Amino acid sequence: MADIIKQLPDSIANKIAAGEVVQRPASVVKELLENSIDAGAQNITLIIKDSGKTLIKVIDDGKGMSLSDARFCFERHATSKISTAEDLFSIKTMGFRGEALASIAAVSMAELVTGQPKAEVGTRVVVEGAEFKGQEPEAIEAGTSIQVKNLFYNIPARRKFLKSDPVELKHIMDEFNRVALAFPEIGFEFYNGDLLVHSLKSESLQKRIIHLLGKSYQKRLLTCKESTDYLNIKGFIGTPDTAKKTRGEQFIFVNNRYIRSNYLSHAVKTAFKGLITEESFPFFVLFLELDPDHIDVNVHPSKHEVKFDDERSIYGLLNSAVKRTLGSQPLSPSIDFTKKVEIDELDSSERSFTSSFQFGTRDEGAAESIKEAFERDFSGREIEGMPREKQPWSPKPEHGNRTGWEELEGSIESPKDIEKDIRPEENQRAVMQVARAFILMPVVSGVMVVDQNRAHERILFEKFASRYEVGKVSSQQCLFPEKISPGKADIHLVMGMEPELKKIGFDFEYFGSDSIMINGIPEGCTGENTKELFEGLLELYKNNSKSISISKGESLLRALAKKSAIPHGKVLSKEEMENMVDQLFACKIPQFTSDGLPTLIKMDYNYLFSAFSQ
Repeated sequence: MADIIKQLPDSIANKIAAGEVVQRPASVVKELLENSIDAGAQNITLIIKDSGKTLIKVIDDGKGMSLSDARFCFERHATSKISTAEDLFSIKTMGFRGEALASIAAVSMAELVTGQPKAEVGTRVVVEGAEFKGQEPEAIEAGTSIQVKNLFYNIPARRKFLKSDPVELKHIMDEFNRVALAFPEIGFEFYNGDLLVHSLKSESLQKRIIHLLGKSYQKRLLTCKESTDYLNIKGFIGTPDTAKKTRGEQFIFVNNRYIRSNYLSHAVKTAFKGLITEESFPFFVLFLELDPDHIDVNVHPSKHEVKFDDERSIYGLLNSAVKRTLGSQPLSPSIDFTKKVEIDELDSSERSFTSSFQFGTRDEGAAESIKEAFERDFSGREIEGMPREKQPWSPKPEHGNRTGWEELEGSIESPKDIEKDIRPEENQRAVMQVARAFILMPVVSGVMVVDQNRAHERILFEKFASRYEVGKVSSQQCLFPEKISPGKADIHLVMGMEPELKKIGFDFEYFGSDSIMINGIPEGCTGENTKELFEGLLELYKNNSKSISISKGESLLRALAKKSAIPHGKVLSKEEMENMVDQLFACKIPQFTSDGLPTLIKMDYNYLFSAFSQ
């Protein structure tokens, strides 16, 4: 039998390796910035074009490279950081594998210009698709400039799967923020095309946080510090009111290296127990310093994951440090004892229902009237043995998705006396709310349970989508325009999808480099908290962009529906529950939310009878 195993050419091997290291433009930004830091740079400039797809350029004033090093650095596993296997367990630099430049050059057109402080002349090296194109002398002051053009030009499939420019820009800004936060003593400049995004001088960590993440943190940072023989902790946590519904702004650095650790993030979150809701995530920028012998950073090509030799101790120390910080601050909410509150007012506010969707009347909805609905079951046939005027209620819509109802229904054989007991009387719907979250109602073959939050989300999505498609979305003007400062990264995300945001009904204008003024919100959304609505929409949009590939418009509509839907815990009146069910089954796809989660379940009577048969 002929031999079938063969060694791959370097050109293919380099592209395979690049798939692990270079996942998107942000990966290139991270690797180049970290190389500049390892080179001892005190000032670093990042320039990108077309969200890094056309150009990524990093300029630093570090120690530079010699002529031979400049050529050799593009080879695989060529590094100055380690020399023996033991060095892997005492790493103090950002990079160490020697794969980054080789991987980047394999999928782009790279050009390196570098020079050392005492050298008379520097050198220029050009590499395209892992192929060396030439090296020549170049006049340059001490430092290095490297530019990466046309990323993935030789792998069209990889380039095709890149996200939209706003999403890729957001990933780049996230990587830039992590590096800039880790090294506040280094000056950074960031240009998006000709636009200066950040100009950061050497400064304290607190000022760096405010400059990068927004002025809203100016008076909302608490100093966290803990020192032991094993671990030192320092940094800042946000006050409870900085908590958000997503993990957006949580930063843990281990020996100045940004890491992702749900385990350690949980240690911080549990320290906030009782101060924030279970669905919220606190803000923090925390630095953990420990001997490199106690950690392994050689876990993943992205180097965002590490392993500790005693993770449980780190969890406990981190949790304790955050608790101590929170305990030393007067964080209890203040009570206005001058305000007179009547019991009746509390009762009415508890029972009031102010959803972001105005439930339509039966004429506006597509469902049948109650009387007509009571006169037939889901298949349109009369139930044997029951007079037509006593037929059970079935709100199958005249229009919309009638099939959805038919798919839910079946037929069962049950005693007529039992059936009479479980059927609602004429002109009366048997609906009830359970746990302030679910709507229970009998149907022909069982009991249906509707999740009020998900059902409302489906209703809103189809309503917003139908208006969006025909361009009839309008804004409702805010009584008082609200200024929000989501940070420069989110501002650039907003700039990239401004047409879509305005098309779904947001009316806003830019107010400085990191703020916007909201003048109007989509019609049908509640105006109680414009800031929370807009910021929550951005967070949900970013989550959608990471997990699914859909258009910006649809992603925004999904996020808007999810953010605007009535929450669990809201008390609904009988009429509101009836209207919600009617409107749900007038939808094209009533059984699922826009992202595929079920809106309802049904318990068959056969199951219930069998459960009590013994």
